[in-house]
Amino acid sequence: MTETTLHSAPEGKEDPYPVSMSRVKAALAKLQPQPDLSGVADEGGTVQVGDRTYSISFFGRRDYLSVRSNWDPNPQSSARSLFRAVNSWNRFRHFPTAYVDRKKDDSFTVVADMVIHCRHGLSDLQLDEEVAHAIPCCAQAIDYVQWAYEQMQIDQ
Repeated sequence: MTETTLHSAPEGKEDPYPVSMSRVKAALAKLQPQPDLSGVADEGGTVQVGDRTYSISFFGRRDYLSVRSNWDPNPQSSARSLFRAVNSWNRFRHFPTAYVDRKKDDSFTVVADMVIHCRHGLSDLQLDEEVAHAIPCCAQAIDYVQWAYEQMQIDQ
């Protein structure tokens, strides 16, 4: 599906205008290390940044952009400890939200989800900054949950 908008890009870099996946890809392309954007299509997809994969997608009539990373722990992982590790992250941080999800094979995955509000548009600078912050914040959440989970296993 080709992206269309009724709004043209403004002359000033400070003016917000609708966020499209092509604009998100342009913001992602500025990251270091250089991301692999081959998995991102018009409606979203996956981007590889370093050794992590992130899912990028719009939701809520394109009012929000979700940036997600996940960690798939060992299938024998303790659900209780995973939930405790995730709750430990969420207790002191509002962004990104971390949660445990069950996969189709009944194993668990831990997800860090950063939501970017773009209902009223974002300037290029705002979008660049939001994307540049979402990627490392998701990585930090996953790193923390992995660390907290491992600490809980040592303490048992």
